[in-house]
Amino acid sequence: MDVEQPRIALRCYGAEHRAHAHDFHQLVLPLRGALELELGAQSAALAAGRSAWIAAGEMHGFAAIGDSRCLVLDAPYAALQDFGSALAVRSVFLCTDPLLGGLAHECALGLAQGRSVAWARQAAGLLLLSLVETARPAQQWPKRLQRALDYIAEHFREALQVADIAAAACLSESRLHALFRQALGTTPLARVTALRLAEAQRLLAGGRCSLTQAAAACGYADADSLRRALRRAAAREA
Repeated sequence: MDVEQPRIALRCYGAEHRAHAHDFHQLVLPLRGALELELGAQSAALAAGRSAWIAAGEMHGFAAIGDSRCLVLDAPYAALQDFGSALAVRSVFLCTDPLLGGLAHECALGLAQGRSVAWARQAAGLLLLSLVETARPAQQWPKRLQRALDYIAEHFREALQVADIAAAACLSESRLHALFRQALGTTPLARVTALRLAEAQRLLAGGRCSLTQAAAACGYADADSLRRALRRAAAREA
């Protein structure tokens, strides 16, 4: 398939494992659920906070974990050469910068609203530029810690307990806490709280839902719980 300029699209993936390669670069940004992706000898679940850059010609395998929806940016082979970016020649899992993640959600909203082809082209170019400016390789955590992080990213909107996360990672609760403290300097439930708050802030910033709706969508007990969380976050920033 010939890709002459950057383009974006919304895609949903199935649970059946598939593999292919293409002659253009591709950025995969998860919007909902998780997508298991294989890049060479590496594999990871793409979910909140983790995306992937697939270099042109790279064979990759993929399968959805549950309900998976992603924003996909296709870019011409030569698109990154002008930037002198290492992404022009290698595939990599990425920590999704908040700016890039927020832009991805805005692009997804525009596509869902049926914005014009000209708008989509401009949005794709902006997304590519943001990628080049913010791209940072995702750190390779111990496998069981990565399982815990992936599980939290997929289920943070639910009523999670430490026992649920530990079971998903095949760890005891004490060992799970120790891994989080050592590698991340935080706790499993603090990670859950941070993801819930970031998602709620994103929803509210767009003005597309009320406090009550954002609370329900992000795993808070009610609007007052979310309001208190937002106040605490604002106080910390101040």
